[in-house]
Amino acid sequence: MFETKRTIRYANTAVLTVSIVGILVAFNFLSAHHFLREDLTETEEFTLAPSTKRILKELDDIVSIKVYFSKKLPPHLMSLRRQVYDLLEEYKSYGKGNIHIEYVDPGEDPNLARRVRFLGIPQLQVNIIEKDQVQVANIYLGMAVMYSDKKGVIPMVDSIETLEYDLTSTILKVTRDQPKTVGLLMEYGPHSVDKDYSLIREALEKQYRVIEVHLKEEKKIPDTIDTLVIAGCKEIDDEAKFGIDQFLMRGGRIVFLIDPMEIRVGTLQATKIDSHLDDMLEGYGIKVNHDLVLDRVHVMASFSSGFIRFHTPYPFWPKVLEPNFAQDQPMVSKLESLVLPWTSSLEASQKEGDSVKVITLAKTTPYAWRQKEYFDLSPRQDYRAMASNHGTFSLAMLASGRFKSFYRDKDVPGTKGKAGNILKESPETHIVVLGNSNFIADWFISDFQENMVFFLNVIDWLTLGEELIGIRSRGVTDRPLIELTDKQKAVIKFLNIFAVPALVGVFGLLRFYFRRKKKKVMMSHGI
Repeated sequence: MFETKRTIRYANTAVLTVSIVGILVAFNFLSAHHFLREDLTETEEFTLAPSTKRILKELDDIVSIKVYFSKKLPPHLMSLRRQVYDLLEEYKSYGKGNIHIEYVDPGEDPNLARRVRFLGIPQLQVNIIEKDQVQVANIYLGMAVMYSDKKGVIPMVDSIETLEYDLTSTILKVTRDQPKTVGLLMEYGPHSVDKDYSLIREALEKQYRVIEVHLKEEKKIPDTIDTLVIAGCKEIDDEAKFGIDQFLMRGGRIVFLIDPMEIRVGTLQATKIDSHLDDMLEGYGIKVNHDLVLDRVHVMASFSSGFIRFHTPYPFWPKVLEPNFAQDQPMVSKLESLVLPWTSSLEASQKEGDSVKVITLAKTTPYAWRQKEYFDLSPRQDYRAMASNHGTFSLAMLASGRFKSFYRDKDVPGTKGKAGNILKESPETHIVVLGNSNFIADWFISDFQENMVFFLNVIDWLTLGEELIGIRSRGVTDRPLIELTDKQKAVIKFLNIFAVPALVGVFGLLRFYFRRKKKKVMMSHGI
């Protein structure tokens, strides 16, 4: 009897052990092929974006990702290696067999190291502490994406925060049949791409073919351009203006960065200028005002006075916060801030019955005001005294629909009164307008990286749709203090002064009341 019980106990133990092992094996098998985890971060930073999953699912052939990471890394980069590995495993899982990943250490093969450097992945020098000594080590932290005979390179992976965007955009770039083209038109203004917009150009070239447009010579915008950026131009001649109009009529998308005011940064003087585009834009549905917008919500600006440099709050640099972006428009709905220096306000000017819809992408708080005639840009002035007629003003607008040509009932420039070939109405297309071009200039965008995100989101939405916007935007975080009215501030001040002492007094009275009640109960029982 005893032996039978022991045998049954052993058998039960064996069955339980086999069952647990079987469950663990099945669990590991399933987990190797299916990701199941909960991302509790607000923006789901550790989960692949839906657009990334969709792009990976639609791959029709093998995409090879070669990870050129050195095996010997400083301690502070060891966690980066693990994070990169985890992210790439998700890519591999959602790629359904079309993502092939290979890890290579170029430092082990001099010939391979030369080929990697030829690809555009540099050798980096870092300090490594070993045996209480600081040593200089050469390492690699790059990636290459191969598809058919095309390749794309991520020269250095120094953070996991932007890796998904960099990797997905590179995959999209190499798998696309023809690269999209962005044109930059700046020859009619004081700006140049190389001197003023090199950072923007560098960012755009990661995904697009970028070319400069020279309308003074050609008078026509090339058909190969998908999206045109017009920045800071003034006194555009009629033939160039006609070229812009006809590009839109052919279905091209345009970003107008108009400067109604010329700001001389060194002297802080402002004068009105004419871009010769205002009347055409008003015909398209957006009016650019010749004013400067100030807002109670703004950023600090840096100025020099003699040999002294100081920082001060500057309402002429308004800051757009999350609630003031269009929450139903994907290109801005996930943004949290945008800073526009010396910007002008915009108004919708479309007429009833027009086939164009105009919406505001970004606006000020209700505590903004404008300067219209006399422009005093000095940072040392009492802004509260000059603030009047508070209101909310549009700073960035989107017009979408079928646009009518500005020249539909006019003579075509350059034809000397003769009838010329003209497209009088566009297919469905879009334009985005801002009353400022400095917000993406090198001198400004280096301090306000959120401006880069806004601008690239605009270009991506106009050129590609919504594929990459969600990936880039969710890594951006800005948590400013909530702007309070004077009444709200007074209430909080009153509560801080009187509420806390009042609560202490109420607590004391309640304590006295209950102790007295307890004492009466004890006396009634003769205690």
